[in-house]
Amino acid sequence: MLNNAPNWLIESIGKHDHVLSVNIGPDNVINIQRKEGIPLRVAAISSKVTNSATVIKVVKEHSFEFLLNIPKDAYTAGEIFEYLDSKQISYGGLGDLYRVLSEDENWPYQPKEVSFIIRGLEQHSKVSSVKRLDDRRYFITRNSLPPVIIVALNDYDLNTESVRNGKQVYKAFDGILASNPNARITGGAESVAESLGVKIYTWRQLLGALNNIWKTS
Repeated sequence: MLNNAPNWLIESIGKHDHVLSVNIGPDNVINIQRKEGIPLRVAAISSKVTNSATVIKVVKEHSFEFLLNIPKDAYTAGEIFEYLDSKQISYGGLGDLYRVLSEDENWPYQPKEVSFIIRGLEQHSKVSSVKRLDDRRYFITRNSLPPVIIVALNDYDLNTESVRNGKQVYKAFDGILASNPNARITGGAESVAESLGVKIYTWRQLLGALNNIWKTS
């Protein structure tokens, strides 16, 4: 956990439309009072790769309702989401914190993209369960078909660099979901994906592909 929250963070939170006041407590937890509704206590960390030990330590040593991880596009393992849910603690980046502040409750919270993907997959007739492996990958168990892992990449320009970065960070997956509904998928991205033995799917294409056996190299 950060020993001192940066001034820009406190100033930014204070400018939120739903925030009445913000201050830092003696335990370095950020105390936020909404203009209407219940208070929100925030613990802040700065970790590009978030591990369970760090999160568990912060939860055991402090009392709060939201764990803020400042770096953009930080990697977070799935067991961290499960652990924080068991403690009724919301988690995310600055944008997620702002969305929670706009709501009436501090928990439960799930990013809109994640909620859309999980809900849509669980409603599919071939899908029996969905498990979130980390911040971008989903393990999909299917009825009478082998399970598959997808990685959801939200880039507006889904290009060769997007696919290469996805492979570098998330390692193993059977397909790529272009989760940005306005994504522009380049030919280069499709070629790189093909060289990795996977395909890039739009949401509609993914729903169709879940009915079939996927062939990967």
